[in-house]
Amino acid sequence: MELQHEQRAQHENQRPRSAPLSAHQAHALQERSRAALERRAAATHALAVKAQQRAALQKRLLAKVHVSAPRDPSRLLRPTTASARRAEAERADAHEPRMSGYIRNVPHKAAPVWTQQ
Repeated sequence: MELQHEQRAQHENQRPRSAPLSAHQAHALQERSRAALERRAAATHALAVKAQQRAALQKRLLAKVHVSAPRDPSRLLRPTTASARRAEAERADAHEPRMSGYIRNVPHKAAPVWTQQ
């Protein structure tokens, strides 16, 4: 425990201490902080105003356009155009024999002579 206190005290002694700020430096620091806060507040306000404008524009555009989409629950059971075309292509190809040139299960060992008689 004492070792920790000694190490902490030694570390604090090795750390360079900053000199206290003069009145001019303190005032300059406060001005920078105030300016940064004002910029942040202005940016936040600008974002809020832009969001309000976007919402108002969207509301105006929605008022101009009337969307009427009739409900058709049977559309969920119908295939899409792309899937119907794929299915048609598969049906057309199913009648033609395919020769890919690659035979998967080819025996690699020679057949014994006595079986070839």
